[in-house]
Amino acid sequence: MRKFLILLFGFIVMFFVTSASGEDRCLRGNTYCYDTVTDTLELKKATNITGVFSSTDIPPIGTDPDITVAGYLGRDSDEHSLRGSDGTVQFIYGQKFQTIQISLESPDLFTARDLFPVWSNESGFTFVVTEIKSWSDDDNVDYVLEEYAPTNLSSATTIHSVVITDGGTNVFWDTVSSPTAPNIENGNIIAIDFSDTDTPDFVKITIKGYYNGDVD
Repeated sequence: MRKFLILLFGFIVMFFVTSASGEDRCLRGNTYCYDTVTDTLELKKATNITGVFSSTDIPPIGTDPDITVAGYLGRDSDEHSLRGSDGTVQFIYGQKFQTIQISLESPDLFTARDLFPVWSNESGFTFVVTEIKSWSDDDNVDYVLEEYAPTNLSSATTIHSVVITDGGTNVFWDTVSSPTAPNIENGNIIAIDFSDTDTPDFVKITIKGYYNGDVD
């Protein structure tokens, strides 16, 4: 008797093959066949996997993959997230995009306003910034988002220079969708260099991005 583990559609299938010398034994209509002469396992065209999996065993994928059974998963194709369910509510196990939230009061009064660290990347991955949103109570507020190595705060890489100019009701804002230098390497620090002349009462910054999973 021989035991095999097969990866099929992301699931592991274990099965046993018993055969006499020189014979082939196949699983599920010639989907997988073991040749006892060559001692090899051959993958052949799948004709029927009914009975191997039920439809609920394969996580649904779509723009709104609703799930209602506790322990089951759904794959959201437009929000790039993995859904779970406890049988009552749906929740997110993980999502592509993450945010760094920063709120500051009267940054012009900071003694360290020229180099104010706000976040360090301790993930083991490169964090790729895809969007920077900013709000302030004042118009034409300038700041520079910078990246530093953790052991050298004398040399900065400019992630992006931001000017908050778009006006609304009691608020001004700016959205950056293509940062100048978006890749924040593992271990590095994000810092803010505020203007020496602007005097806002508050500045709100949201940095949106994702962790690049292509690592060794």
